[in-house]
Amino acid sequence: MRKNIWIVCTLAFGLTAAGQQAANAGSGAGQSQSASPPAAAAPAKTPPAAPVQTAPAAGVEGKGPGTGNSAAPEHPITVDQVHEMMRLTGSANLTKDMLDASMPTLRQSMPAYMPEDVLQDFEKTLLDGGVIDKMVVEAYQAHLSTEVAAEIIAFYKTDAGQRMLAVMPQIMKDTQAAGEKAGEQTMMDVLQRHKAEIDAAKQKYEQQIPPTAPKN
Repeated sequence: MRKNIWIVCTLAFGLTAAGQQAANAGSGAGQSQSASPPAAAAPAKTPPAAPVQTAPAAGVEGKGPGTGNSAAPEHPITVDQVHEMMRLTGSANLTKDMLDASMPTLRQSMPAYMPEDVLQDFEKTLLDGGVIDKMVVEAYQAHLSTEVAAEIIAFYKTDAGQRMLAVMPQIMKDTQAAGEKAGEQTMMDVLQRHKAEIDAAKQKYEQQIPPTAPKN
């Protein structure tokens, strides 16, 4: 039961982040970014060079725990700014919709005698009690400064920003569908390239395992 409750909370919070995919594009508006080529593998017996660390530029948000830099922004995004970004992107409604959709799964995992008002209180506490909101605000404040947030919000209010927010859900849907198709096709191609190897491995495996006696 605890696992299912954790899943519901994770899904609700995770979808809030998913609804903020536009924030990544918005914060990068007007800034060109290029992917760095992967570093060449170090020769055997040669220790890798120590990574070079650079301090973030002034006004640029810090990176939170787990990103290699624990420094938070000097002036974190405000609660009001977080709420405005969520309103502009529609992620606030997305969180509630996702939680509502997850509740039937949680109900099914509960004992049959579990009173309905217990689950209603759980859902109400997550939303109206500020549990999810607190998680979201803390996550934003770990990564975005109030200065950067102001620029993102300003961009969202432009025609270009509104257009991006309008098409982002469809873009995500299209890329997900394309990714599934590409993954399936790639797996088929790889399996075909390794067919002889797979057949040999299967034959060896079957020879090593004694046959199972037929059931009466």
